Amino acid sequence: MNKKVAFGPKPAKAPETAAAEAWVEQGGQKEGRAPLKVVSEAAEAPEAKPRKMVRFTLDVDAELHSRMKVACAMKGEKMSDVLRAVLAKEFPPAA
Repeated sequence: MNKKVAFGPKPAKAPETAAAEAWVEQGGQKEGRAPLKVVSEAAEAPEAKPRKMVRFTLDVDAELHSRMKVACAMKGEKMSDVLRAVLAKEFPPAA
């Protein structure tokens, strides 16, 4: 028994892939969300050293968590970044 299998040329990029990439590029702006902020590592001060991060566990009320999650999603921010900013404002570095 002798069978041959022929493979055609590789298909071109599918139009739905291009549409998906365009949707990701626009960052959810069509849904009414704020554009995502992309910060490159080069934008940071060159003399700034990476800081060691530690895990911080915090129990909050489910309703508060939901409100914060929705607000952060609407602004295109990460919940962790918002909490870091609040904590940094409340506890500034010693002079």
